[in-house]
Amino acid sequence: SALQIDAKVDGALVSALMPEGPAAGAGLRVGDVITSVDGTAVHTSRELLNLVARLRVGASSPFEILRDGQRQTVNVPIVERPEELTE
Repeated sequence: SALQIDAKVDGALVSALMPEGPAAGAGLRVGDVITSVDGTAVHTSRELLNLVARLRVGASSPFEILRDGQRQTVNVPIVERPEELTE
């Protein structure tokens, strides 16, 4: 079935996860929409990357998500981005 996303939802769609990465380990899933990180609203994927880049490595930050129409909070450990994923 096609992924249904409410056009009114503002956030960054999780389209892929590293299976052994911290986001997957914290419980994020493909199809989740991240609506805020550490209390700051997320509107685009680029904004999400910029917000996460400013977080302290070693800390854990609350990510507010929308999953199956339900808002949830997932605490994601912040780790250094692997070199193969940096520009």
